[in-house]
Amino acid sequence: MNKKLIGKDEKTTHVNSGRRERMRTKLTEFGANTFLDHEILEMLLYNVYKREDTNKIAHNLLSEFGGIKNMLIAPVEEVRAVEGVGDKAAEFLALLLELYKRMSVEDFLLTKMTTSDVVVSYLRNLFMFDDKEKFYVLFLDAKHNLIKTKKFSEGDTESLVLDPNEILKVALNAKAKFVLLAHNHMVDSVVPSSKDIVATKLIVGKLLAANIEVLDHFILAKSEHLSFKENGIMRGIFEEGKQQAKSGSAYVSSGGKVLKERIDFYLLSDLPLI
Repeated sequence: MNKKLIGKDEKTTHVNSGRRERMRTKLTEFGANTFLDHEILEMLLYNVYKREDTNKIAHNLLSEFGGIKNMLIAPVEEVRAVEGVGDKAAEFLALLLELYKRMSVEDFLLTKMTTSDVVVSYLRNLFMFDDKEKFYVLFLDAKHNLIKTKKFSEGDTESLVLDPNEILKVALNAKAKFVLLAHNHMVDSVVPSSKDIVATKLIVGKLLAANIEVLDHFILAKSEHLSFKENGIMRGIFEEGKQQAKSGSAYVSSGGKVLKERIDFYLLSDLPLI
């Protein structure tokens, strides 16, 4: 009687298949809330690996990063370098983080953005785990309901690029009546720079010319936030913006020094050469 020889890969597949069935049974009978961290990660990785021992890969990931949060916010290249992971799993985990962030902000759609507390709560979710500076615009309808959020720039302080024309285009397409500006600081300080002020002036002037009002500009840092409106900064910007809108000028100069800093920092296609 001939005996079939079982190769190493077949043995591994058989062992992993049995564990996967037991894990699925546990999930069905007791629920995901009874799982340990590595067990949840192990089962998630079934979607990436059809035969590999994902229990071992899950342990490797958690051991390397010290927990789920650090693993999810780690750069893709660092996740990819962990033993047994590779490209597909690293990309899968990066998408999980983005999915979680989107879920966190989804409930705010059509929420009235009428208080700083509500706006900051939304922005905290929006900027969650970010390791780069980002500039967002929140588009609101006539009743101040949030109808759209769009990121317009990402990078570091020296490489952020903004174009007020693009912001205006999106605002018109969204039929927005009001907007809120927001960006984050990687340092734990919310003091607005001269570049922040100039960028706000340009956007306010551009949008006011189309009867769209910028209500506020928020800066978020790790433990602080700042509202231009609540700190009296927005009033002067708005008045200057009204003058820009009336004159049709894209920018009212605040002095040569600020202008030069702004050119180094922002790409402004509508800037007159002064």
